[in-house]
Amino acid sequence: MKRSSVSLQDLIRRRQAGGFVGRQEELGQFQDNLRLEVDDVRRRFLYSIHGDAGIGKTFLVRQFARLAREHGCLTAYIDESVYDIPAGRTPRDGRVPPSPGPGPDPAGLDALTRVRDHRRPVAVPVIATADSRESSPRGRGRIVGVKTETLAHTAIEPGILYFGTPVLLISSENEDGSANLAPMSSAFWLGWRAMLGLGARSKTAQNLLRTRECVLNLPSDALAAAVDRLAMTTGSDPVPAGKVARGYFHVADKFSRAGLTSVPSETVVPPRVAECPVAMEAVVEAVHPVADDDSSQRGGIVAIEVRIQRVFVHEDIRVPGSPDHIDPDAWRPLIMSFQKLYGLGPQVHPSTLARIPERLYRGPDIDRARAVTSRRAG
Repeated sequence: MKRSSVSLQDLIRRRQAGGFVGRQEELGQFQDNLRLEVDDVRRRFLYSIHGDAGIGKTFLVRQFARLAREHGCLTAYIDESVYDIPAGRTPRDGRVPPSPGPGPDPAGLDALTRVRDHRRPVAVPVIATADSRESSPRGRGRIVGVKTETLAHTAIEPGILYFGTPVLLISSENEDGSANLAPMSSAFWLGWRAMLGLGARSKTAQNLLRTRECVLNLPSDALAAAVDRLAMTTGSDPVPAGKVARGYFHVADKFSRAGLTSVPSETVVPPRVAECPVAMEAVVEAVHPVADDDSSQRGGIVAIEVRIQRVFVHEDIRVPGSPDHIDPDAWRPLIMSFQKLYGLGPQVHPSTLARIPERLYRGPDIDRARAVTSRRAG
């Protein structure tokens, strides 16, 4: 009888593959994903196969591994006995898998991995089967779908969503004509307009709604200590109950407390902050309620839309030789991220968007600002 050159393990694998039925949808999705380029936004790098014990999760992963190898991908199988990817790349029959050859960078290849300890770091994208002890909410005997997720995402519920925005010191006018100065960071700009998210009962919001004007002063990271001296202070007297619970207290002269200097504005009553490298005089154009659909929050938060009338800057943050451009390498804004104060580091990557000339963004609000005369004129 002619001796076969095929090993017994190869024969077993072929028969297992030939006898695999069902899961055609999952296999088709996986094959379609392998055909996508690594930089395609639709490309998935983590599949989590989960369900009750004994319904074929591991066998499905092995089919995924077979498809990946046929596609030229690097594969690995890891369980509790393997602690790194290189060890997992060697199959249990002792044969070293062939090199994936030319193609995408190995960091973008699929490593087929079975990981029970999810705290263990894995250096490349993985395909993982969940622990068999995970119960199926849809009943026994079924794989509960194939989820495509990123490697790092976990659902959480943070109390605040302050992922990092510039700090503003908003100067406004109190009822008695004195100046209020309040730090905030819930702001963004569109053209020469800014949206300011404020508590409707705060002194700053009340002043803006009454006088319809303010100055948006942007401190640099060098002014962090001055800004922090204004933390937990309020111009409201008496202090609102909600702020009392957070430890706030009344301060009438905010400029003195912060150690900052007030200078007269040109088009509005509230003063500018001399030490801030950027100061923008603004008027209120609209007030937008926030969370108005929720009766428990209705009336508590407003987004105040302001239009800029003047932009004043320190000379050292301007682009040399240019009349109207800010040098982003010289401008170091103070950033608030989850209630902590930070500065900016150097540019991390060239920006394609920066190729667009700034003049192409100039809108009609600039012409309106030019038409506003100085309060000190005449």
